This record gives sequence, structure tokens and C-alpha cells, in this order.
Amino acid sequence: MTSGGHLLFPRSIDLAPDGNLYVLEGSPGAVVRVEPGSGTQTLITTGIIDAFAVDANGVGYIALDDAASAPNYHLYRLDLTNGQTTRISNTAFYDPRGLAADAAGNLILSEYGQASVQRIDPATGAVTLLSSGDPFMAPWG
Repeated sequence: MTSGGHLLFPRSIDLAPDGNLYVLEGSPGAVVRVEPGSGTQTLITTGIIDAFAVDANGVGYIALDDAASAPNYHLYRLDLTNGQTTRISNTAFYDPRGLAADAAGNLILSEYGQASVQRIDPATGAVTLLSSGDPFMAPWG
């Protein structure tokens, strides 16, 4: 699945430890690897994906819309070599907009509609609310 032209509406970008760039494409929804030296684009996975991050070990994570009704997003581990996904938490999220990995390997998720920031342990799926409401009216990233 290697080609170019996958990037129409890039929403975020992350640099992996291997030097590749990973772009979250917002329309129609995809994660695309971009090799910096050549610009070669490889489609990794598609779907309604609202947040993406790569951790320090090169593991990808996505917030994927996988349910018919709200809350409808779950967090998945994303194999960046073959696009395989594995759900890491049964907690559903309403409106994820930002996802990052901290130095301890946890994921930090911001939810726009819920005005919250949460920490997720990718090994156990445990979710901890870090902040909600003031001062975060609508966290985006």
C-alpha cells in the first residue's frame, strides 16, 4: 500500500523513534507514514480516527470511532508495520481531539466536548481523570 497523495486534510503529525513521520489524515480518516528522505507515503490504517500518537518505543495509538452511538471512541494500539489494531481500554470517549504519550509510557487524552484531560495506562486500560472543566473549556490537543 505504498504510494503518494494520501494527505488531503492532515490533522496532526508525530515523529517516531525510527525517524519516520506519521500523519493523522482527517478526511476520510487514516494514519499515513511518510518517509522523510523520499516523501514516500504508506497508508497504515483507515477509519474515523480523531487522535493519534507514537510513544518512545515506536508503538502507535489511535482513538477510533467503533460504536453506533455515543460515546463511540475507544483507544487502540496500532501496529505501525501492518496496521493491525488491538483495543487497549473498554472505556469509551465522546470527543477525543489530542493524544500524547508521556515519559512513563502512559497516554494523555484530551476530550473537546467533555472539557477533560485523562491519563490511560496502555497496559491495563485504566483511565484516570486529570482535569475537567476550568481551566479547560475545550481542549483540542
